[in-house]
Amino acid sequence: MKRITQLLAIVTFIGTLYVNYLSNTGDINNETMASVSRQYFNLFTPAGYAFSIWGLIYLAQATFLVKMCADIFKQNEENILPQLFGFYFIAINLLNTIWVFMWLNHHIGLSVIVMFLMLICLLAILFIEQMNTSQASLKRYFLVRWPFSLYLGWIIAASIANTSAYLIKIGYSGAPLSSPTWTYVMIAVALIVYLFLLWKRNTDVLAMVGIWAIVAIGVARYQQVDAILWFAFTCAFILLVNIAVHRYKLNKNNASVSSGSDH
Repeated sequence: MKRITQLLAIVTFIGTLYVNYLSNTGDINNETMASVSRQYFNLFTPAGYAFSIWGLIYLAQATFLVKMCADIFKQNEENILPQLFGFYFIAINLLNTIWVFMWLNHHIGLSVIVMFLMLICLLAILFIEQMNTSQASLKRYFLVRWPFSLYLGWIIAASIANTSAYLIKIGYSGAPLSSPTWTYVMIAVALIVYLFLLWKRNTDVLAMVGIWAIVAIGVARYQQVDAILWFAFTCAFILLVNIAVHRYKLNKNNASVSSGSDH
């Protein structure tokens, strides 16, 4: 990655952190992320604790940035990332910042568009990494694959929740389906997406974030709509079983390849 791209990635990431800090102080439009969310409440909204995952996401991104900073001052070192990767990372940071302003100013429809653009950029990184065809070193796994799988895993759930908030804003009641039924459908859609990416792109971390999000949706409905709680827990369990089976098969295949190479 060229140095100008590295520097832009660092600057935009720091800007994203600052704007997200402001988003919880009330300094932007006298609103916070939570206050806006309450105004567009829907049954897909996860329990408040679930949003603490942003701390882990940004910590993982910061770890990635440490490597990027180190590369700026090194000569003749093979770069860990292709140039296109840097473009998508910068775009994600900018889109994250724009999304905060859209959300806090109640431009929910525009925020949905921005959120899906973030999703597309993260999916692009997933495919650039070729997670279904290539083995990564431990270093690359923790600096690249883990941070962005974590990020993508949360944005998948956030995109559905954001869309739900928009439907609430425009007054769509979900007819002919009831609100709980729509919630079952959205949880099922999320489950299918997580399962597809798990098996097609070897994204265990992404799927574990899916469990976190789906369980949080169920917890939020405790003593409100218990059927949603149990449906969410069942879907999370299905995802957990698939992660275990996938990991077992992957390790078995890797062991077979290693055994074959020894001969």
